[in-house]
Amino acid sequence: MWPAKPKPDPELLSLFEESARNVQRSALLLRDLLTNYPEQAGLAREILLCEQEGDRIAHDILHRLAGNGHRRAALDAADVHALVGALDDIVDFAEEAADQLGRLAPTRWPNRCVLPPRCHPDRGGTMRRGATITILALSAAAVASTSAEGTPSTRAAATTLKLRAAADGANRFSKERLRAEPGKVTIRLRNPSTSGKPHAVEIEGHGVEKESAVAGPGHRVSVTAKLRRGTYEFYCPVDGHKAAGMEGKLVVK
Repeated sequence: MWPAKPKPDPELLSLFEESARNVQRSALLLRDLLTNYPEQAGLAREILLCEQEGDRIAHDILHRLAGNGHRRAALDAADVHALVGALDDIVDFAEEAADQLGRLAPTRWPNRCVLPPRCHPDRGGTMRRGATITILALSAAAVASTSAEGTPSTRAAATTLKLRAAADGANRFSKERLRAEPGKVTIRLRNPSTSGKPHAVEIEGHGVEKESAVAGPGHRVSVTAKLRRGTYEFYCPVDGHKAAGMEGKLVVK
């Protein structure tokens, strides 16, 4: 007789449900922020709290998985890590979108958006405000996710690049290659609460050597340097992290 397959831990499944609710809340808050901006600009703070809550839930899931004993086999650890990361990314991108909105501070907000007839369900070619806001929300999230992956976000002749440390505790960044324009360059590092270790970021090359403060799990730090054209190195200066592979190239051109 084949042994019974272990059942998933109900507490673990409950944590995933909690994470899904947090994802839904962050998405609805982003929708409301974009629909009612700037009157409800304060919703950005609520989205930030969702992002912090998501970190807490992710930490609880991975902690529960690690100590789950005989029930651990019911769920593949790699699948759990991947799902935790994906859910965390959604909330993180919503927060980044809200942050980008605050930085760009648009003074006008379109009430209507005209598209080719084939793009609209009723073939009228005009989208209602709700659909317009949905497109704008997705666009803002796309901008935020692009910045998080290392494409420059520029304003006032400065470039801001965003990195994340690995949520599973590995010594690696979310990107191994960044690019920027010459001038003032800032790298913002987010260290997820699930990383379980401190991280920092340092820029080095062409006579430049600038280092951020150290960020504990669940915190963010940044480093800023004035860079000319060339290739620089960025890495985590915490002992042993660079040697373990937590490094990359920053191309300025």
